[in-house]
Amino acid sequence: MKPFTLVALFMAIAPSVTGSAPAEPLGHEPLYSASDDAAGVEALQIKAAQGKPEALNSLGILYAQGKGLPRDYGAAARYFRQSALQGYAPAMANLGFLYESGVDGRRDYREAYAWLLLAVSAGIADRDHDVTVFRMGMLAERMGRLKVSAAEARAKQIAATVNSP
Repeated sequence: MKPFTLVALFMAIAPSVTGSAPAEPLGHEPLYSASDDAAGVEALQIKAAQGKPEALNSLGILYAQGKGLPRDYGAAARYFRQSALQGYAPAMANLGFLYESGVDGRRDYREAYAWLLLAVSAGIADRDHDVTVFRMGMLAERMGRLKVSAAEARAKQIAATVNSP
């Protein structure tokens, strides 16, 4: 199973943020080869139940996109958090993107910045590094120096609870 990329997740939730449908992600692998049919989702749920961080992250993406499962951002966030707390950098960034987008009805830039910072610190994949750092820069511009400092402190708090892979 291949981890899903951050750009694809952001593009999946972009309609709720921008009000328009995004284009297909460019140059990214599909989430898993079984597509989003029922058997593929069930296999993914079994792996997620075993606590595998890649499967937890992928299941979160399916919930965020509403592919094979009903769209449920709360469930997506729970799966991303479970994966992120195991030190899985893509899930950290996906959780950050959810907080930034405010898909649950409120944006939390401090929490978004903290999770994105952790993703970069944990070694996010090269193909996702630039977009993650870019999003952090956008958040920093919106928040200002004092709030960025608070977000960095929050990242340290979270990091203390993260299990290294």
